[in-house]
Amino acid sequence: MKRIISLAISLILAASVSFAAHARLVGDVDGNGAVNSSDALLILQYSVGQKEPTVKTIADVNGDGAINSADALIALQISVGSYTGPTEADDILITSYRKDVVDPITSTGKFTIKATAYSGSSTIPMTIEYRDGDLAVTIDGLTEIRILIMDGKSYITIPKRRIYTQASDKEFGAELSIVSGEESEYIGSEEAVRNGVTYICEHYKSPDGSSKDYYFRNGKLAMIVDPKSGDDETVLMITDIYAGVEDSSFSLAGYIKI
Repeated sequence: MKRIISLAISLILAASVSFAAHARLVGDVDGNGAVNSSDALLILQYSVGQKEPTVKTIADVNGDGAINSADALIALQISVGSYTGPTEADDILITSYRKDVVDPITSTGKFTIKATAYSGSSTIPMTIEYRDGDLAVTIDGLTEIRILIMDGKSYITIPKRRIYTQASDKEFGAELSIVSGEESEYIGSEEAVRNGVTYICEHYKSPDGSSKDYYFRNGKLAMIVDPKSGDDETVLMITDIYAGVEDSSFSLAGYIKI
């Protein structure tokens, strides 16, 4: 449970920092800012199904709706300066629900997200409140547990019994280091189908190389995904997201330390 909570906290904290959106070069499938033979090789691997592209519009260099050897050839032409066609994939920047839907809420500095976290076989309903750098993560269940991260310290509380204990830095306190103010790069958007449901998926990459995917449906945030393979994938199914918090969630007044 500690691992899934820690990952969930990191996903939400990632939503509280600013994101930079800019055009990507067509053919720059590895996202390093240049198109070269490495990109051409990746495109060939995509074309035969050895790998799956993160953003299909970047790998589909000629824009014909398919990823094949012709796209790899154009990537090579771009790398040596012999390609005269368009080189910016501006089309992937047309839809940015995160900028319009999520950012106005998270930029207030006080917001609440109600969600259910899934990781492997673990399922945890939770309410996550963010207030000016502090976090209150309430885990719903037979015994309600709230994890507080305030002023660089972590606490585990049982609100109904009004008791708490201070957690070590090895528990959840280190998660605050994620709020660094560093900008993550907007990689692009595409339609994605999960469990038979179609979403608009927006991809972001952090300076440390980690990535987060935001899934939107009917103009609302539906999921935040830490896109790792197999049981390592962590998904937050979003029930609601709104500005404001319950200030009492951040108080230990009247609690007894155990």
